[in-house]
Amino acid sequence: MIFFPRTDICSIRQFPLFLPAPQLLIMQGWRREASETLNLFTKAGFCQVKVPVPFADTADEKRFLHLIEDITTRRDDYAGQLSSLTLAGMTEPEKNEEHSERAILGALTGQTKVPVEHEEEQWQARLVLALGEILDREEEDIAAELATLDDNTHELFEDLQGEAEKDEESLFAELREVQQNLTPTRSGIVRRVHAWCTLFGAACGDGILLTDSEDAADILINRYEKASVESVVHVTNFPLPALVGRNAGEAIEKIAAFHQQYQENVKDISRWLTEMQNGSAVLEMDNIVSWEKALESAFPAAEYGRRVVEVRLFRGGFGRIAAGETSNGVMLVVKG
Repeated sequence: MIFFPRTDICSIRQFPLFLPAPQLLIMQGWRREASETLNLFTKAGFCQVKVPVPFADTADEKRFLHLIEDITTRRDDYAGQLSSLTLAGMTEPEKNEEHSERAILGALTGQTKVPVEHEEEQWQARLVLALGEILDREEEDIAAELATLDDNTHELFEDLQGEAEKDEESLFAELREVQQNLTPTRSGIVRRVHAWCTLFGAACGDGILLTDSEDAADILINRYEKASVESVVHVTNFPLPALVGRNAGEAIEKIAAFHQQYQENVKDISRWLTEMQNGSAVLEMDNIVSWEKALESAFPAAEYGRRVVEVRLFRGGFGRIAAGETSNGVMLVVKG
């Protein structure tokens, strides 16, 4: 399965996505050292990283890496200004010479020569995805800090009022505290999807897409239905835990134990998705009840919560994402 449209694992809320996927494929736009979390999942065999379109020029790659490091370490509004400038270049390339894609790229890289058009578009796409990663991490960090602050304030009031100490908070309750502090920015998702497809569309092949972004899924669905006489088919739903661990190490241990104990359930999902992808008919998942029982045994809903996975079928492929598609497109949309 291919993680779409993200290019890294940046949240504990994404750890459950590895349960139904024997291995999750993450596309990246440039060669780099893996983040600590991604590195752990890769070493455990749950994740593979692919760079379908690496930089052709080493000097361009060094300039890009320096720019990303600068954005990450600066604490002023540099990232916001650069994001606006770049996204404006992607959406309004022909308005005027000053704000054309070539002018924007020259301003960002310091280049005097004009690169060929497709290289420029790929450069811009990499930058959009990099900015998206930075914003994802910052959003998660802020939400976690606010949840911790709420906990500390609540405990202080309890101490002052002399209330009895309560039982340790459940993992799912902690997740809800983090989620209520998340304020996702939806306006940039269209550009992130466009950037992801620009770099990785041709490398999708017959891959099954897995996304935790409902907005990204809606973009593909809307685009497909505008270009096709058929609607995207909502095949079925199956559950996932909302959380599987407080950190990557704990999550990896629990995922590995689940895959070992319930390997037939995991194989059933993979086999079913592959048959649906290669077949002409919509197939019902025979073992949803068995999957639900396995989850309840390993990750009780009362403690770990639940999210819903919608299975969507794109007859004949996702459309223009990949050229020459000969099979159906299958996308798993994780909601909640």
